[in-house]
Amino acid sequence: MRTLLEKEDFIYVADCKLCSQENLNHIARNEGFFITIVPKGRKEVKQFLKHLRKNDVEWKNAFEVESSRKKGKMNIYKTFEPAQIKNEFRIIFVHSSSKQAEDEGRRRKKTDKAIARLEEVSPKLNAYHLKTNGSFHMQAMVKGLSALHEHINWLLEIPDSVYKILQPGWWQFRET
Repeated sequence: MRTLLEKEDFIYVADCKLCSQENLNHIARNEGFFITIVPKGRKEVKQFLKHLRKNDVEWKNAFEVESSRKKGKMNIYKTFEPAQIKNEFRIIFVHSSSKQAEDEGRRRKKTDKAIARLEEVSPKLNAYHLKTNGSFHMQAMVKGLSALHEHINWLLEIPDSVYKILQPGWWQFRET
């Protein structure tokens, strides 16, 4: 790049393909600078997401810009920079209000789809057989459904706040 541009004062800006340790080390060894997206699978991102689930972080307002897709709507960007680990590259996490809204919409659709599937299965259960074989089977089934509900939440990464608007037992099968 230096030969092509005939200068040395530039910043590599690239997608996550740049974010291999080999590439980053090469650029840093040659006194270069870079901005890239860190893939979700990297330990730094996993650690941050784990931390974020249990703790609040202090996001700093970075800037606002009008949405190119929705006129009149502002995209708000915030940043968080954790303490830098010795011999590691600087990482700045960026929060986008438009990405948050998109993610919430996607989760809502997944939740609605999962609920529809559960309700579709409900009438097919042989409730009479479960009742006549004693309450043990019914209790086991309800316990299994509770575990299924928790597993669906975990798979979809749905925060509890989404369910606060729903009535208790919304996911349970009902007799018709």
